[in-house]
Amino acid sequence: MLKNVAAVAAGVFALSLAIGTAHAQDACKSGKQKASGKTIGAMVKCNSKAAAKALTETDTETCEGKPEGKLAGAFTKADAKGPCSGTAAAAQTALDNCEAAIVAVVVGSHPPAGSTFTKSKCDSKKLAAAGKKISGLLGCDAKASKKGGTCDSTKVVGKFNKAMGKLASATDCKVAPGAGDTANLEAAADTCRTNINAVFGGGGGGGTSLKFLTTAGTANCGGVAPPGNFTPGVAPFSGKVSSDAAGTDNIYGLGLGCLLVGGGGNKGVGPGAIPAGATSFFDISGTNNLVASAGTGTLTCTKGAGPSKVCLNNNTRSACSTDGNCSGQLNSCQNKANCFFGPPLEFPNTVLTAITTCVINYLRTDASGTGDPITGASTTNLPLTSVVYTTGNVGSPCPHCMAGACTYGPGTACATTASSLTSQDCPPNASVGSFQAPLVVILNPLTTGVAALTGAAGAFCPGQTSAGAFSFSQAQHLVENGSPAGNLSDGAAHASTLAATFCIPSTGNTTIDGLAGLPGPGANSLNGTAQIVPTP
Repeated sequence: MLKNVAAVAAGVFALSLAIGTAHAQDACKSGKQKASGKTIGAMVKCNSKAAAKALTETDTETCEGKPEGKLAGAFTKADAKGPCSGTAAAAQTALDNCEAAIVAVVVGSHPPAGSTFTKSKCDSKKLAAAGKKISGLLGCDAKASKKGGTCDSTKVVGKFNKAMGKLASATDCKVAPGAGDTANLEAAADTCRTNINAVFGGGGGGGTSLKFLTTAGTANCGGVAPPGNFTPGVAPFSGKVSSDAAGTDNIYGLGLGCLLVGGGGNKGVGPGAIPAGATSFFDISGTNNLVASAGTGTLTCTKGAGPSKVCLNNNTRSACSTDGNCSGQLNSCQNKANCFFGPPLEFPNTVLTAITTCVINYLRTDASGTGDPITGASTTNLPLTSVVYTTGNVGSPCPHCMAGACTYGPGTACATTASSLTSQDCPPNASVGSFQAPLVVILNPLTTGVAALTGAAGAFCPGQTSAGAFSFSQAQHLVENGSPAGNLSDGAAHASTLAATFCIPSTGNTTIDGLAGLPGPGANSLNGTAQIVPTP
């Protein structure tokens, strides 16, 4: 008995020792992350000051000397709590690389041309915003390491997007501000975070995630002119439409980064470019499983809607339990969106301008999938709700976010990283008349591999009455080709393409269905970059 008690006591002591050691290592790692965040924030701030006052690279290095000089002492203090992985010298190298990457995005090179900054209030503010973001992310990671759990970076990212949004109309920038500029800075900051955390043995106490950022594809996706005359897009292409079920011929190519909808009877809804600058996160579970992520907030997460419900046919999105609470309009009471998939999409209709539409996509249920970090291949399932609104505005089917304000609709202040300038902050007016339908659209698979649909006699989807696809009645086979990112273990962003073919149901509006050829097929390819990052 005494022997057993002694054994239990020894086990409890060993467990307590292990837990105490783990907590000490977490405190050590937290200290190093916090110190690194403060240092890189101060370093980039020195560059911001240089851009504001047209200082030289020598001036910047002098300014950086003070914060860099404190790094070694902070690491020694942190190791006294551990020790843990990561030396001050290794961290300083990662910080120097981070500084160079951030400055290069803003002013074109590091050091700046001629080793002297061109005086620019805009560049100064962009650098300040980027420095605060990476400092804030590392500070968030430090808290997660110390307390356990995950880093919620929503506030950090929100402040960065707000700061960049205020520069939308600035004119004295070395690199013109806009969606691409914001996305490039965001990617640089995320890469910095990954590489700095790698010095300490990984992420901020909360695992890793797969991040996908859309970038521009072809310059011309093509078009449809009445009475259904299709104009092909231009290379690069990601897929093709064939007139035989085996897919051996090529009626026309499908442009990279484009979305195409409808059957052969589509007379007025042409291909559209998928906006660049949209981000989605998938958390990595185990070695190869991808699960729904909280992301950095509603614009980047991949979790399903609900459980609460709202009316989609009024601007207040009032709570509801049945369609009866929403003026009785069919299917107007739906689960509340928690995670949007990209910015609103625009579908101008030149045949009947009144039915020009704006579509808002959100996750219907949790996303899931698999991914290989070594090959960069992934296959995901994204069940979407696509909410269709008619706006009648051919020039701007959805409201745009311009200089931090919505151009029309119920939205006011806004921010966007999308090349389309559309924003979830700027929804279209929602009313019984403008709301058309919540369409169930399943992207399964959305893959780096091959996605295809075959339609015997041109019938690709259930209920399809308009044979063919995308204004071609003779189409019997569609294919979109993705491309894997390659080895993602370096934490950097790598070029990749995600492909999907799918079915689009009826909107319930016979005029829209007739002009778009719905129910019918859809196809898209998302051009972009994939990256493994610490879970936000």
